Amino acid sequence: MNKYKNVTQFDVQGKTVLVRVDFNVPITRTGRIMNDTRLVSHLPTIRFLMENGAKTVLMSHFGRPDSAQDTTYSLQKVAKYLEGLLHTTVHFSPDTIGAKAQEAKKALQPGEVLLLENTRFCSGETSNDQTYAKQLAQGCDIFINDAFATCHRAHASTVGVTSFIKERGIGLLMKQEMEALTKVMQSPSHPFVVIIGGAKVSSKFNILHRFAKMADHLMIGGAMANTFLAAHGHEIGRSIYEQDMIAKASDILAEAAEHNCRVHLPQDVVIAKALKQDEPCRVVEVDGVTEDHMILDIGPNTVKSWQHTIKKASTILWNGPVGAFETIPFNHGTNALVMALADAEAYVLAGGGDTINAIAGVRREQAFDYISTGGGALLEYLEGIELPALQALNN
Repeated sequence: MNKYKNVTQFDVQGKTVLVRVDFNVPITRTGRIMNDTRLVSHLPTIRFLMENGAKTVLMSHFGRPDSAQDTTYSLQKVAKYLEGLLHTTVHFSPDTIGAKAQEAKKALQPGEVLLLENTRFCSGETSNDQTYAKQLAQGCDIFINDAFATCHRAHASTVGVTSFIKERGIGLLMKQEMEALTKVMQSPSHPFVVIIGGAKVSSKFNILHRFAKMADHLMIGGAMANTFLAAHGHEIGRSIYEQDMIAKASDILAEAAEHNCRVHLPQDVVIAKALKQDEPCRVVEVDGVTEDHMILDIGPNTVKSWQHTIKKASTILWNGPVGAFETIPFNHGTNALVMALADAEAYVLAGGGDTINAIAGVRREQAFDYISTGGGALLEYLEGIELPALQALNN
């Protein structure tokens, strides 16, 4: 953490400060923002700059637009929403670079805020085009990266701009994010419980490999648990699993045993013939799955067993739902897990898009010690990969 200068350590009075934020929020077809968590998370950094007389220029991507003509992905509606959160005018530039954007930057007064249009409206963003990055940086004195969730991407707005702005550092959200992750990754209090869910072992193999050596307990749920059950020789019917990862799943189990990490797999599961709303389902032991059914959630005995371990934990890391939680009735296991973690006395860090949605679904966000905004960036950080956007800050 000490190698990154944070926004409070700069003299920002009268300076034009370019801030990379993550305003990639879910919006309905009618333009209504469904969840403003990402916007609210950046407010401490923006308010610090406003209160200390900076000319704040915000930039963010939004969705995956095909071109600048796709107005569905314009950030103008986000600028209006941000005005309500900040209780002040948020200026908006319909361009990210060029004459209009430069005029908007120059017109800023100390304490004012400008939001540039979607950086992905220019193809140079995702290719980390240096000409585009230079134009983004033009007229700015300080660069602050406050978007941890985008740090695994070597884009013009996360990496390229650092070549053209000498003074650079991290925002308050980024600082908070990295402190929380460092606490869990470098100095967790024991017993240390890691809960990993989601669909694929292949996407989280390196994380499982790492925590099999670090954690006291490793709980595996979601569709990826099916691959581990298959490795144990259980019938999994029509369940999603990865045939080519069975051997590696066995390696994880052996590695965990070698390092005295107890692996918790489902003892009982919820099965159905199809993943559909209100599909008839039943609970069976893991050796009771039939050929024409699929595993879609953990069962009540598994929930009770995991709750018991969670109560005794000192540090808990959770990434990934443990069932098909988006579809009722296969949300019970994940919901029960959320409630158990919310009531835990341990330090609990949760992260990942589906994980955040699961927590929000039962409105227990405030009960967690920290909820990471990162998706892909979080996974790479947990693997121990140095994120390109963080590396660029120190180059």
